[in-house]
Amino acid sequence: AVSSFQTAIAIDERHYNAWYGIGLVYYRQEKYALAEYHLMRALSINPISSVLFCYRGMALQAQEKFDLAISMFDRSLAIDPRNQISRIKRAVAFFHLHRFQESLKDFLELKESLPRDPELNHMLG
Repeated sequence: AVSSFQTAIAIDERHYNAWYGIGLVYYRQEKYALAEYHLMRALSINPISSVLFCYRGMALQAQEKFDLAISMFDRSLAIDPRNQISRIKRAVAFFHLHRFQESLKDFLELKESLPRDPELNHMLG
């Protein structure tokens, strides 16, 4: 998959889906710094994608860069307030930083839209 994405980038450096695709491959391989780099490149081309901000935040969060991750999730949610993955991940990042009120606020908002989600209910205790 990576070679196909690299070919696409060689043809057109502004092919943000190819940068995103490579970022996802690296993310799934737990190569988070490489994932972040490629997702950042995708965002430089398409800075209005809620999904790209979300995945860059996830790569930052996996590196325990929680403040930076929160800023990415904030930007994702500013573009698409219904992005539940960004809200869940932001709540978890707040929790890791001991910002419990902000974490709880996100979790309670999620509970309204996902009332039966077992992981969410577990987090809320």
